[in-house]
Amino acid sequence: MQSLYNQMLGRLVTLGIIPDAEAKEVKDGLQNYLDAVEQKKQSSAVPLPNVQPSDFPVIQQGNTAQAPSGSNTQMAQALNLFSKGGIVSAKKSF
Repeated sequence: MQSLYNQMLGRLVTLGIIPDAEAKEVKDGLQNYLDAVEQKKQSSAVPLPNVQPSDFPVIQQGNTAQAPSGSNTQMAQALNLFSKGGIVSAKKSF
């Protein structure tokens, strides 16, 4: 965004619409504004809380057919996803 303003100011000075001193004033004011916005963003950042690691079990990834829990189809049947419109039973209808 700042480069766009700089290009516009440069074009206005080149065309002689505004004097160079006025363009420098506007450029300095814009830089001060952008610096203030950046400082406000940094000071208003909320720090993340410290949390304890969880004890959730690790889910096996990769080939689930060889996993002790069975295949995805068996898992979907066990969770009754076929009749509840889950991902497994999603179909495109026209």
